[in-house]
Amino acid sequence: WADLIGNEVLKLTDEFEYEVWQPDLRADKIYSHKFENGLVHKLFPAGNHKKMFGLKIINQVSSSILLSNLKNKNSNDSILHLSSLGYYINQEIIKKFYYLPKIIEFHSKLSVPYIEIRKLRKDILVNISYYKWHKELLRNKKIVFIYNNSENSNVLSKYKNLGIERIFMGCDFNYWKPGNKEESKRHFGIEPNTKVFSMASRFNPLKQIDKIIKILTDINKDNKYNFKLLIAGHGEREYENYLKSISSILLNKDKLLFTGYLAEEKMLKFYQASDIFISASFSEGGPVSVVKAIACETPIMCTKVGGVDDILSENKAGILIDPYSCKEWKKKIIEVIEGKEVSILNREIAKENFHWPNVAQKFLNIYRRLGDV
Repeated sequence: WADLIGNEVLKLTDEFEYEVWQPDLRADKIYSHKFENGLVHKLFPAGNHKKMFGLKIINQVSSSILLSNLKNKNSNDSILHLSSLGYYINQEIIKKFYYLPKIIEFHSKLSVPYIEIRKLRKDILVNISYYKWHKELLRNKKIVFIYNNSENSNVLSKYKNLGIERIFMGCDFNYWKPGNKEESKRHFGIEPNTKVFSMASRFNPLKQIDKIIKILTDINKDNKYNFKLLIAGHGEREYENYLKSISSILLNKDKLLFTGYLAEEKMLKFYQASDIFISASFSEGGPVSVVKAIACETPIMCTKVGGVDDILSENKAGILIDPYSCKEWKKKIIEVIEGKEVSILNREIAKENFHWPNVAQKFLNIYRRLGDV
């Protein structure tokens, strides 16, 4: 995401130098590449660092070379843009460079010390560690927190001396757009009158793809409905094998197609062929797959996680479902098969929140503000 944000910001302005630094356990030296637009990506040698956390010793990834280079690099006009508080190396950066302005992003479940110090634990030293971390954050006066769901906003507001803004990850609405649905269905060998459900993600259990397969298998017992499920992506081999092992009935009846990984043009047709896009995850950082479906004006059914669901809810669009209620999912899916209309998010509202130039402009505004601090 850091590279994508940097690319989009550099399309808007040349007033900043933009570098993405990444610790890498495989690197034996510093690797650096400068792209045509000026963005620099660097990989730094990293290793596991043993650290006391409460009464336990845990391993955390750290990079002394990265920290040393950052110390030599930083100046009064440097701004640090960190991906989260969860990574140990980000915590080191916040402590060592408390005087530099920072952006800290949260794109999934929120993990901040304010939450953790309020939990009851047998290991009281853990709470003490979180309390120290909480005080360290408050010492950093020049932080802007980025969140994308309302739950995160409520918690981050406890850090009242720090800035808080809502920004989503984006996609290019000039590329991801509606197309000819019948033609796109034919691309996947599907008849125009077949109801197409689709899912796209990395394959791992939190995506709950298996539950959708089981629900559609159950719905199909009487062979009453004309539908097909398209699943794009790949991922954890064990989970992928499991998905295919529970899919035999739908596969044999040609009601399920695993497309594998799809590149941009084929992925665009995938969204355009869909009558409804499903995201069933119980944890998400967006998700961007839903954002791309929204850009293609595909109706959405998604769990109430990630933050995009907030925008759908605020504008009475899509179908929002509890991440753990399969009974509810089945009911909603049957309603869709039987013809229920699903409201589509207004494209202009969608672009304001998710179109890359608009997203980049919001980050640029923060960079400029922090640069003036």
